[in-house]
Amino acid sequence: MTAGSHATNGPVSKAKRLDLRLVEVMPWDEAAGSRVKGEDRLTPRQRHFVAAMIAGAPTASAGYRKVYTTSNMANKTIWDEASRLMAHPVVSCRTG
Repeated sequence: MTAGSHATNGPVSKAKRLDLRLVEVMPWDEAAGSRVKGEDRLTPRQRHFVAAMIAGAPTASAGYRKVYTTSNMANKTIWDEASRLMAHPVVSCRTG
């Protein structure tokens, strides 16, 4: 076995690093001793986007424009980002 190839000493795979990064950004609930689930997994802007959609934004792009800075974005980029946001499991569940 070469130096650095042992499972505990070797480099961390890209997938493993991604998993760790996702765990680090999720809030921790001290009382429950676990990661917070549901709405608290959304960023503040994602929560505002959900609120804008519930309040009656006519399209996802319109809701996105209310929450995010879009002055330097092309319409297609705004549409793409709004679509990506609507595909988020927690966002789509809350916007119905």
